[in-house]
Amino acid sequence: MDNSAVPPESRSGLAPWRPAQLPPPPNPKGLSWLGVVGPGVIVLGASIGSGEFLLGPAAFVQYGLTLLWVTLAAAFLQTVLNTELMRWTVATGEPIFTGFMRTKPRPGFWAWFYAILYFLQVGWPGWAGAAAGAIFFLFFRELA
Repeated sequence: MDNSAVPPESRSGLAPWRPAQLPPPPNPKGLSWLGVVGPGVIVLGASIGSGEFLLGPAAFVQYGLTLLWVTLAAAFLQTVLNTELMRWTVATGEPIFTGFMRTKPRPGFWAWFYAILYFLQVGWPGWAGAAAGAIFFLFFRELA
């Protein structure tokens, strides 16, 4: 079957996008701009993790200017990523992961892909830490 005649929404199994008009942008005057900027500041504070505030200065103190470029590059790349994710959500009205599910090869592939990435990020180090604690206990008969 020729897939070029089938719309991409049908191939992904997700509902098609419905076009809509964006609301007019706010026009704050005086101190009312705090109500517009406030939620963005809260989201910005939540998106910046402890790595930028704790590990960056700690690496600088320990290694000097040698690793400062890593902190600057990470902060820049995180800013770009967060900005593009916000733009996607504002433009389409859907979360970025729903947008990922619309891409090839199919949604089932991406669901497994992100599940495996999450396991590698969280599960595998957790297992390694638990195993290290058990081995430490076997050798030294005390819990660290």
